[in-house]
Amino acid sequence: MMDMKSFFIKQNYTLSALRQHALSLLLMLVLCKAGMAQNYNVRVEATFDTAAIRIGEQFHLNMELMLPQNARLAFPDFGDSIGQLAVVEQGKTDTLQDKENKSVIYKQSVTLTAFEPGNYILQPFYFYYRLGASKNIDSVATAPLQILVQTVPVDTAKAIKDIKPVLDVPVTFDEVLPYLLVTLALLIIVGLILWYLKKRKKPAAPAYIAPPRPAHEIANEALQKIESEKLWQEGLYKAYQSGVSDTVRTYIENRFNITALELTTDETLVHLKKLVNAEAFEKLKYILQVADTVKFAKAIPIESENVLTMEYAYIFINITKQEWAEPSANKATPGRKEHKR
Repeated sequence: MMDMKSFFIKQNYTLSALRQHALSLLLMLVLCKAGMAQNYNVRVEATFDTAAIRIGEQFHLNMELMLPQNARLAFPDFGDSIGQLAVVEQGKTDTLQDKENKSVIYKQSVTLTAFEPGNYILQPFYFYYRLGASKNIDSVATAPLQILVQTVPVDTAKAIKDIKPVLDVPVTFDEVLPYLLVTLALLIIVGLILWYLKKRKKPAAPAYIAPPRPAHEIANEALQKIESEKLWQEGLYKAYQSGVSDTVRTYIENRFNITALELTTDETLVHLKKLVNAEAFEKLKYILQVADTVKFAKAIPIESENVLTMEYAYIFINITKQEWAEPSANKATPGRKEHKR
């Protein structure tokens, strides 16, 4: 009777142990499934487009990374090299939406090369990302890659020679044309010089140079032209007064070598006071002051002022004009004498 009881107790203990093992196994499966579900949308793959190259040849490292849509990722910046491999160019990152798996696929290609022979192993490199608003930074690594860099076989028993023989390129007309044009231009220049030296004659006698016209003649003609235009009679007072005063100032420049057109009225009068007599000075003062009131104060002169302006201009020029002697027939330059005041 006791043996049966011991048997049942032993059996119950075995069943209890089995239940505990089953629960543990079930828990492990759940955890594994959760872990697999968590990393289901994370995948990385890196491959070379060739297994071997010769020194200096270029090849590509193609990378593909799949992450959930809410992941934030920054592709690594390899700089000038990845390990012992030189980076020629790091391409742009392309993205592709995978709506079925609710993920984003990132692709990038890096052009590489190597200048030393050998068997290169590219160690795994990591991509760091963050899911959603999580502050945790996860990473995924690539598998190691291998590339064989081979040298160019050289037969040292043979002499060094050019890869290809020197080619004889025929001379074209376009290449010769510039030289022909330069030669033709030089011949023309030489011919023109010889023709000029042969045909050159003795220089002709200097032509008679007419003396410059007296300043008072030029001024009187200008005043006559202003009179004929009848400006003040048509209400063009400013044009009339400015024309008369500018003509007188030009006459002063030609007669006395004073830049009257660039001077103010007061400055002009200061220069002329010691050069002309009292009558001429008063006439000049009247002409310039009336012109200033019309030009700057916009005053309208009366008829007598307009008539006196022209009359005084003729008187001032006649008093201060310089007497010129008629040039001799056998002289190229005129004789002249100073006007006595």
